[in-house]
Amino acid sequence: MAITMANLPQWLKLSLLGLFLALLPLLGLPALAQDLDTEPVFLDGLFLFDVPAAGDLTAPERARAIETNLAPLIAPGELNEVQLEARFFAPGE
Repeated sequence: MAITMANLPQWLKLSLLGLFLALLPLLGLPALAQDLDTEPVFLDGLFLFDVPAAGDLTAPERARAIETNLAPLIAPGELNEVQLEARFFAPGE
């Protein structure tokens, strides 16, 4: 009588699968998840954080990644002083 996976109890199948997945990194096989390339985000020359590279994301996804990483760095309720300068020129000047 041959032993097949169909004849094994469910708990044994899951245990064997778990053991296989646990030993997979030791076999030297490539990782299942790919490492994403990242690019740094700077503000006034100061490194803030890394975000996924532009080639990996669409523009809205990249903006969302930057916003998500930037939100914890900004204290809620903190008011920032903003100066506005408007210049108007007459036509022909």
